[in-house]
Amino acid sequence: MVRIRADEDDERWAEGFSPENDVFQRKDLADRLSNLYATLEQGSVGLLDGDWGIGKTTFVKMWSSMLKKRGISTVYVDAFAQDYISDPFEALCGTFVRAAQSSRKEQTPEFREFAERAAGVGKRLLPTIAKIGIKAATVGLVGSSEIEAVQTAIDTSTEAAADAVEERLKAVLEDHAQAEHSFAGLRQAISKLVVAIDRDRDGPSPRLIIIVDELDRCRPAFAVGLLEIIKHFFRADNVHFVIVTNRKSLTKSFAGVHNLGDEAEDYLSKFYDFTMHLTLPTGAYGRQYLRQYISAVFRDVLKEPHKTQFSYDLEDMCLSLSIANGLSLRQINAFVLIASLCVSSLADRQEVSAMLVSHLILMEVARPDLYTKAKTGTLGWSEMREIVPMGEDNEGYNGEHVYNVFGYFLAPTLGEVPEDYRNVGSGRLGISREGFIPYLANSVVDLFAQPSKG
Repeated sequence: MVRIRADEDDERWAEGFSPENDVFQRKDLADRLSNLYATLEQGSVGLLDGDWGIGKTTFVKMWSSMLKKRGISTVYVDAFAQDYISDPFEALCGTFVRAAQSSRKEQTPEFREFAERAAGVGKRLLPTIAKIGIKAATVGLVGSSEIEAVQTAIDTSTEAAADAVEERLKAVLEDHAQAEHSFAGLRQAISKLVVAIDRDRDGPSPRLIIIVDELDRCRPAFAVGLLEIIKHFFRADNVHFVIVTNRKSLTKSFAGVHNLGDEAEDYLSKFYDFTMHLTLPTGAYGRQYLRQYISAVFRDVLKEPHKTQFSYDLEDMCLSLSIANGLSLRQINAFVLIASLCVSSLADRQEVSAMLVSHLILMEVARPDLYTKAKTGTLGWSEMREIVPMGEDNEGYNGEHVYNVFGYFLAPTLGEVPEDYRNVGSGRLGISREGFIPYLANSVVDLFAQPSKG
C-alpha cells in the first residue's frame, strides 16, 4: 500500500520530538523556544522564518505538543485553511473561541465579555471593510472615505453649509474616540480570557501561544490583513503569536498590497518583535540526517512488503539527487511519492532503470520545463547538465556516467556519444533509442499520460 500524505499524520506529530520523529535533531531548538516563551512577559509577536519546504509545519506541530505537555496553553492555526474567510478579524476571533472551548471555559464571564467586545469591534469594522478595504480599516482608524467626505464638503460648501461640515467632522472624531475605547476593551477582555483559560493549568504564569502557520501560502491581502489585525486589535498581555512563514515571500506580499519597494522589509518589521530561524544541517552532518529522513519517508509512504530492488535503488538515487540539487523537504516528499507510485505500477512488469526514472522524477519535481521536453521527445542531451552534477563522487553518484548514459538516448547521433556508451540501451523493451525517454516519462513516471511506445 502507498500512503499519499504520509507527512500529514497529526497523531504522530502529537508524540512530539520522539527519536522516530526528530530526524533533524530539532528538539534542542524546541526546548530553547519553550523556555523563552515560558518566561516572556507582556505579549509578543515572533516570526519563525524558514525556506519553503524545510519542515516548518512538522516542527511547529511537534513543538505545539511539547508546549501543551509543559502546561502552556497553545493553539495551532493553519492560516491557509482560513484563507477562504474574507475577514482576518473573524478568523482570529475563532482562534480564541477554540482556545476557550478546548479548556471548557466558554461559559465563563470572561468568555462572554470577550465575545461581546469582539462582536462590538467587528460591527465597527464591517462597514469600513466593505467600503474601503482592510488596509484603511487597520492603518487609519479614521477611514479615508470619511476624510474625503469632509474634504468634499469643505471644497463645495458655501458659507451656509459651514456648520454642517463642522458637525460632520465632530461626529467623525467622536466615533474615532469611541472606537479606540472599544479596541482597548477588546484587548483587556482577551487578557482576562487567557487568565481564565489557564486558571486550572499547572504551568507558568497565564499565557496563550498562538502558532499561525502557512501564512506565506495565503492570498497576499489576507496575509497582510491578518498581521495588521494582530497588531492593532489582538496584541494583548499574556498572548504570544508565533508567525510561521517564509519572510521573503511575506515581504513580497506587503510590497504588493501596500505598493512598497525596497522599504517593504522595514515596514514588515513593524509587525513583529523578533525573528527565529529554522534551517537544515549542512555538510556531512546534514547528509547523515538527510539519509535518515529519506529512508523514513520511503518507509512511511511505501510499506516494506511492497519494496523491491528497484525501490531501494530509487531511494539511493533520491539521496544523491536531493543533495546535488538542493531539494527542499517538500520536494523530497514529492519525489518519494512519485517513486512509490512507479514501484507500485511496475509490480508485475519488467523493471526499468532506476537511474533513468529517478532523473525524470527529479525533473517533474524541480524542473517541470525539462520534464515537459522529456515527455514530448524534445529534451536535448546538453540540457541534462543542468540537473546532473559533475565533478566529485556524490554518495556513489557518478555524474559523468549518468550524463553519458542519457547521451545514448538523447544525442542526435550515436557518433557523438563515447564509444563505451553506444550499446547501453540495446534491447530495451523493443522501444527505439529516441523514444525510450518519452516512454519512461509518459508510461512509468506519469501514470496518467497516454502510453507511449516511441
